[in-house]
Amino acid sequence: MILGVYLFAKTLPLIAYIIIQFINFLLLLGMFLFKFYQFESLVKLTFTFNVMIFLFVASYITLDVSGVLQSLTNMELIKNFILSTEFWGMAVFVCVQIIQVIFLPLPSIVINLVGVALYGPTVAFLLSSLGVFLGSVGAFALGRIFGKKLVEWIAGKDKAIEYRRLLSHKGKYMLILMLLFPFFPDDILCMVAGITTMSWKFFIIAVLLTRPITIAVMCYMGTGDIIPFTGWGIVAWIAISIAFILLFYLLNKYKNQLANLASKIWGARKKRKYRR
Repeated sequence: MILGVYLFAKTLPLIAYIIIQFINFLLLLGMFLFKFYQFESLVKLTFTFNVMIFLFVASYITLDVSGVLQSLTNMELIKNFILSTEFWGMAVFVCVQIIQVIFLPLPSIVINLVGVALYGPTVAFLLSSLGVFLGSVGAFALGRIFGKKLVEWIAGKDKAIEYRRLLSHKGKYMLILMLLFPFFPDDILCMVAGITTMSWKFFIIAVLLTRPITIAVMCYMGTGDIIPFTGWGIVAWIAISIAFILLFYLLNKYKNQLANLASKIWGARKKRKYRR
């Protein structure tokens, strides 16, 4: 386990490597302290943690060496294109966000950081939120209007079936959890949601509750002004990442209970509305 981290330790800053090893130590300690209680879960958690770290570093090195990383993060090209539109720059930026959500396999953080460089974090947040909202609604509309065949053609049959089954079996409230985390393809989720029985009202509320959160994080924190990517910032980012992963784990573990609670709250509000 620790050997797996050691193999690529030289690619990480020393402080990051020390923190990773410390987390591994805590997980190992947990195995011994709780060997009679959920031992199997701790083993899986430790293994998953090491695999995620390895895949992250391996992917980063591969993209960096091949030059793909540089092309994906070339904000100057996008920035110059938007600036060339002068007065209509904001409208073009919103349109780029809409297209990115539905069609382009481009990391959303690239577009958001371009917006921050052009207009500042607050305006970029508002424009990005508008563009992502319209793009999400557009993706949902494509699924709702044109049906399963179009979704399978755009997203791929296997992915479309997988996410449709997930949303159908785990309930529509699972969409809220999935939209909160960057591990899931938002564009595919929105299209697949369109071919389920999910209502327009619920989908719009879900998007409004979730998408601005991730956009705000990218616009206000992704530049490194609040939390730098050097020095103490490395420790902070690792801590945030760990907290993010743990939150995802807990939400996924208790998703059924959360979905039931949300259903009760939603149902209670409907009853009060009808009584009035």
